Amino acid sequence: MLAPWPVGIALSLVALGALGAATTWRTAMVVPMVFAAGAFLLMLVFYRELRSESSGADRAPRRWWTITGREIVLVLAGGVAWTTLNAALILLLSFGPKLLVERGLDPARANLVLSWASFLSVTTVLGGVLLDRVRSRDTVIVTGITGAAAATSAFALGGPVALWSALVGIFVAPAPGVVALPGEVLSPGSRHTGFGLFYAFFYAGMAVAPVAAGYLIDRGGGVAALWLSAILWLLTLPALGLFRVLQRRWTVPRPG
Repeated sequence: MLAPWPVGIALSLVALGALGAATTWRTAMVVPMVFAAGAFLLMLVFYRELRSESSGADRAPRRWWTITGREIVLVLAGGVAWTTLNAALILLLSFGPKLLVERGLDPARANLVLSWASFLSVTTVLGGVLLDRVRSRDTVIVTGITGAAAATSAFALGGPVALWSALVGIFVAPAPGVVALPGEVLSPGSRHTGFGLFYAFFYAGMAVAPVAAGYLIDRGGGVAALWLSAILWLLTLPALGLFRVLQRRWTVPRPG
């Protein structure tokens, strides 16, 4: 599920700038909307929900709100980790090109440099496979996030920016371990509500991060957004730590 999203961002970084230059910026905005509408239409036509194998007599009546207070706290802790991780990546992809343009690169080349971080994020597939096969999952996650923060900091300082961009894409590989956190603590009956709450928090946070970055850019230039990105990578770690502490305290079993 995670891999196609950054690939789409990378393709947009490479293609939409050139499209906008050849036509208008409005055309570059409309094209992704058309693709999104087409994908939604395909889902409506072809997607079918699997029917439950349980009989009608065995089904418990469904309630609108099926989640406990402890599950809410745990989901929100996981939501903070997932939000800061994604906000860090999006700020890098969104404002990294601006920083490179400020340093003399043309916009097309700047977008190409940052597209490597997004293209190589397809390694999340391999990251998920790795997390399924190691005992110390959190060590892998922490290593990846710390590496992404270090590469983002190096990008802000300068040097071989294409290398730093590629390293971010590689280090983000363990991200599936973060998005899977709610699944570790939610019961089958509360999973729909829990993931709804998880993603509601995520999208709210993703709306705030660019605003904060824009405020900083107005005062410190493009590099300010990159430093905010590096900080957000690192803020994922205490959120993950809080999740694990509460999970152990409330004796919620971990898979594996």
